[in-house]
Amino acid sequence: MAVPHAGLTFGWTPLGPAPLASDPGTGQDYGWVSGRATAVAIDPADASGNTVYVGGANAGVWKSSNAGSLSPSAASVIWTPVLDYEATLAVGAIAIQPSGNTDPTQSVILVGTGEPNSSADSYYGLGILRSTDGGASWTQIASSADGHSFAGLGFAKIAFSTSNPPLVVAAAAAAAEGITLGLEAPGALNRGIYYSQDGGATWRYASIKDGASTVSPGSVTSVVYNALAGKFFAAVRYHGIYSSSDGIIWTRLANANQPGTGLNSTNCPSIATNPPTCP
Repeated sequence: MAVPHAGLTFGWTPLGPAPLASDPGTGQDYGWVSGRATAVAIDPADASGNTVYVGGANAGVWKSSNAGSLSPSAASVIWTPVLDYEATLAVGAIAIQPSGNTDPTQSVILVGTGEPNSSADSYYGLGILRSTDGGASWTQIASSADGHSFAGLGFAKIAFSTSNPPLVVAAAAAAAEGITLGLEAPGALNRGIYYSQDGGATWRYASIKDGASTVSPGSVTSVVYNALAGKFFAAVRYHGIYSSSDGIIWTRLANANQPGTGLNSTNCPSIATNPPTCP
């Protein structure tokens, strides 16, 4: 019988994400809910679009091979859990390498564990899980090659370069329960941007700079790759938006190019103030 997961149905055949009744005894009765879905990734190796991965806040990763045109309705989509026996079920990000591979069973999949959603009950992670066989087996990466521990963090987003598929960047941020339990140590020094040049097998801590000054470590809440610009863009809390062409060196966008108002170098200095002045 399938292992039960909060917010997911279970039975003799795993059915995947579906609503369950929340617990009124906790004082937080939300009726029928399906929990927090934190990540969705469609496998580019499957040209039909039927291979899809869904991540839950503390429910692991579920895979479907008939989530597209193979199913006449949502009710006929079959979901199978693929992380049940790994170190953690807390998921914040999923990314699939765009390598030109056409066999979904050979896809390289990265799962950033931990849920950095700025809530008091955000689940902490234990690193990055990597699969080279479409989710059939996983390897846990608990730290970077240069000595930064991933324990207690959450991964908000992972982005591959489409022009250089071995290059991938991960946005690491705080997860409330990781702080509460003292797993994120020392302090906030491991938060930031990590890059890999071998498809996520090994990682290193990236350098984020304001001119010649390295910015103070902090949560990175998103990262994307813009193929037209040939650059990554990342949101760094208390600093602003940064870009990088290689994933290694990151520089702050000019004040005029920061979104909204107030994300200027005066309000958002390289060494973040406490309390922060950066919006």
